[in-house]
Amino acid sequence: MEGKWLLCMLLVLGTAIVEAHDGHDDDVIDIEDDLDDVIEEVEDSKPDTTAPPSSPKVTYKAPVPTGEVYFADSFDRGTLSGWILSKAKKDDTDDEIAKYDGKWEVEEMKESKLPGDKGLVLMSRAKHHAISAKLNKPFLFDTKPLIVQYEVNFQNGIECGGAYVKLL
Repeated sequence: MEGKWLLCMLLVLGTAIVEAHDGHDDDVIDIEDDLDDVIEEVEDSKPDTTAPPSSPKVTYKAPVPTGEVYFADSFDRGTLSGWILSKAKKDDTDDEIAKYDGKWEVEEMKESKLPGDKGLVLMSRAKHHAISAKLNKPFLFDTKPLIVQYEVNFQNGIECGGAYVKLL
């Protein structure tokens, strides 16, 4: 009888070992299979370089201000009409650099994403630039705030200086 118990115990122990061994097969990592999967994922995620997608043709349409507007200019006329070039000079500065004598033009931006969209462009380097325009009517600072919005595009980068609005 003792032999039967020993045989039964060996059989149970052998079954437990086989089960434990089968369970460890899932934990074995096959590096080559994982590498192949990663390479396939990377290749699938690469953009298709055969033909770039065509971008839609966009036609520029001038913005139309809404509400009560005191001044707006999108430069669609292509002229500086209505703008006043400054003849001011800086005080206590050498006459050569004291003048606001930079040249202005209205033209399309060099790298415009929207053909036909024009803007006010500085045409001279290393000069002081100043230009102004009058409001359509006086603004009374009694109940509503004055909101001024402008956009700057440095077509050739910026070396020295900046772009700012001065309200007088």
